[in-house]
Amino acid sequence: MKDYLDVLINKHKKNGALLDANLALLLLIGQVDRNHISRFKRTSSYTVEDYLALVAILKNFRKIVTTPNVLTEVNNLAGALAGKHKDAFMLVFSRYIENSDERYFQSKLAMKQPGFLKYGITDVGAIWACGSKYLLISDDFKMVAPARAAGVDVLNFNYIRQALMNIES
Repeated sequence: MKDYLDVLINKHKKNGALLDANLALLLLIGQVDRNHISRFKRTSSYTVEDYLALVAILKNFRKIVTTPNVLTEVNNLAGALAGKHKDAFMLVFSRYIENSDERYFQSKLAMKQPGFLKYGITDVGAIWACGSKYLLISDDFKMVAPARAAGVDVLNFNYIRQALMNIES
């Protein structure tokens, strides 16, 4: 697994990586309050160790790439936050947006892409944005297969999580 991860990182470190909405949300919630990861409904399947592994991986890339659709999905997923966590999240989210390289793909073009009917605009747009230039980091099994079929390099974060569990055992 480490060899495969090293190959992907070395290939894409100069260009960057794109996080799917779930992992972007994990990253941002972790920056707000690591202890809230397991308490927030939308990130409760993750652990602090998952967050730390994601941060460690992202440190290898020159930039993070995103799309307006991914950002909108992250915003919607974070909608259930309240009080100080909501305020802190919006500040962290603002910095994430500011520091990301946002790639725009017209919805009219997205709907004509293979897989649009099955996977939707967010996933199709992210796959398009990555192309052969950026690494897609996702834990969404339904996104991994079409991305690979489109020639996109994908790091399935579930494999990282599984490797972490095996180390802890």
